Parts: sequence; C-alpha cells; structure tokens
Amino acid sequence: MKSILVSLIFICIALFALAQDKGDLSFSLGYNRCNYSMKDAQEYLADPTFFDPMFYSNISFSDIKQGKMYDMELTYQFFKYVDFGLHLNYQGSELTRSFFYQHYPDPITYPDSIQFTFAGLNMIETRSISTGLTGNVLLNKVFHFEDYESKILKRITLVSGIKFLVGMSSMRNQESLTFPVTSEFVRTNLNSTNFNGRAELKIGYRFEKDLFTEIGIKLGYQVHLTAPLENLNRDNLSSPSHNEFRLDFGGFYYGLFLKLGK
Repeated sequence: MKSILVSLIFICIALFALAQDKGDLSFSLGYNRCNYSMKDAQEYLADPTFFDPMFYSNISFSDIKQGKMYDMELTYQFFKYVDFGLHLNYQGSELTRSFFYQHYPDPITYPDSIQFTFAGLNMIETRSISTGLTGNVLLNKVFHFEDYESKILKRITLVSGIKFLVGMSSMRNQESLTFPVTSEFVRTNLNSTNFNGRAELKIGYRFEKDLFTEIGIKLGYQVHLTAPLENLNRDNLSSPSHNEFRLDFGGFYYGLFLKLGK
C-alpha cells in the first residue's frame, strides 16, 4: 500500500507541474490524527476465545481507537467558488502487547522433562487505503476575503469539503516469539472493501502570490464502517460472542496540510 501511495504522489506532482500555466490546478498533502470507534475490535481483543487473559497482558483500547492518516488531493478549480478533484488516503492504528506462556508436559509421558516457557509480543494492525472524488467550496472567495484591507485576511483561506471514497481495509494479527527462540507468524489476516465518506473544514495561510505555498489546519469527520472482514477463503472471523467482525474507522480527525498551486 505504501509503495502505491508514493507512486501516486510522484504522478500528482508531475501533473501539477505541467498544469501550472493555467493556474487552476492544486496539489496538497495532509497528516491527521484520528479517533476511531472500533467496537468489534475491542470485543475481539477482550474475547478469551482469541486471547486468554492468563497468557496475554492487559491493554489499553485507546491504542486501537486512535490512529494516523496520510492523505493527498489533486484538485481543479472549475468555477470561482468551487473546485473538484481526486483524493487518496492511507490510515490505520496499531496495538502491541506481550504474552507469556508456560507448558508443563505430562510427567508420566515425559518423566524427565521440565516446563516449557514461551514469551513474545502480539501486534494488531488495522489498515485502510481509500480513493475517490472530492469537492470543495472556497469560503474565503464566497465571503470575498481578498477585498478586505487587512493584509493577513487577504492571505487566509477557508475551505469546506466533502469526499466520496471507496477503499480496502484489513486487520492483521501477528505474533513474534522472543523466547526461547525468535520467530514470527500471522494468526489472522482479514480484508474487506467498502464505501466511505468524509467532511472537513480547512483554514490555511498563503505565503506567495504566484506558485504559492499554503499551510494550514483542518478538522473533519469520517464515516467509515467496513463490510464483515474475511480471510482468503472468504471465512468471517467469528466467536461465541459475535458472528461478524467489522472495522469502524468512523470518528473525528484533525491535522495539518500543505498545498501547492492556485
């Protein structure tokens, strides 16, 4: 996923450089901190069917409910007050906890054996990559900030936007053995496709007049509940406590953005 994201960034930068003569194309990058719901994920992590509390350490659910999002947009200003374009984002969360397991062999079968001790780390990763369409209303142009006498207000941008996206989401449960030997294995690797959407408000400040750079902050909310996750055999993750497992990336987010272009 990361290699795809990097490739698309270079493609967008190239298109942006070629189209700057018209002055209507812009390219932006963003970094966000997200709050997720993740109800099923919390039930999964607390389910003794999957994680026996005798062997796994206690965890904080905040690790799975908080994540990071990286996004980029390539937009074209068709009208004075509105622009449209393409959006891409990559996000997820990560939780790590330790496990400790002692096994006592049957003294009759193995009279000379001693107990076996295993220790390691368990890591839960949730990931999502989404792409789609974005539309923005340039509120600073609607309210004619450029007509005010204040030099600061002339450089302020205020933009509200909405995004309609389709994405691929996954959850990976991996364990790393650290004692008595070092090894790794994947317990579960589940995937899903889904539609999702975002609405956000951005406030920025422009630095240059021509090919200017703009930097700012943003606040938004995303609706992002996946379909039931499945493995390669199209089997759902299930247990006595629940029959379906979904990732819910929905919630508020905030972040920074950097924009190049008109």
